[in-house]
Amino acid sequence: MIFIVIYLFRTFSTSRLLLTLLIIMSSIMSISAQSEDTDRRFEADIVIGANFSQLDGDGIAGFNKAGIKAGFDINYPTSQTKGWTLGLYLDQRGSSTRLIRTNVFDQFISLQYLSLPISVYSKSWWQDDINRYKIKVHGSIVPARLFASSSDNPSFDNETDSFKKWDVSLLVGVSYGLGPRASLRLSAERSMLKIYRIPNSTETGLQSYQLNFSYAHSLK
Repeated sequence: MIFIVIYLFRTFSTSRLLLTLLIIMSSIMSISAQSEDTDRRFEADIVIGANFSQLDGDGIAGFNKAGIKAGFDINYPTSQTKGWTLGLYLDQRGSSTRLIRTNVFDQFISLQYLSLPISVYSKSWWQDDINRYKIKVHGSIVPARLFASSSDNPSFDNETDSFKKWDVSLLVGVSYGLGPRASLRLSAERSMLKIYRIPNSTETGLQSYQLNFSYAHSLK
């Protein structure tokens, strides 16, 4: 499945990719809703949050590029405490000299991605008062499709077309349940690939790193 997803992200245009993914995920939820096995039905989460990112190799240090990370997850439990998840997100990455730009000399690189995390998870610490497990740990492979880029960094502002159109990253995270439906999430993510083609060269450079903070609301 992962290889099929990566193929789609590499070959499809962003609009065609988004339409295909929405059709697939809608079909999954429709089939699940008709299932008689309520313990094995898919569950959906709406997720909204922020990430703080940097690019290794651009000469700017620190997780100073704030962006939106928002979308939804479809969860499939394989047991009472374990399962897998398929997500679809708007994912804003890049780098910046400051978290809040205060003058014209501040530099930034802004990269807009459509990402599809494929995750496995494990839950623990059952709480009777909220009727759920308090802690959920997850690990993900995250294919992503770049659909927009911009820069105010002198080294890259005329070369934004040199950023690769797709990426794959690894993510590890933890979720803390606040109530029957609400939870907070914290995760760290690292690109597995060099995402920038150096002009007039066969070499590539820049790797993306992110810290993600988000709020999730279960639609179960």
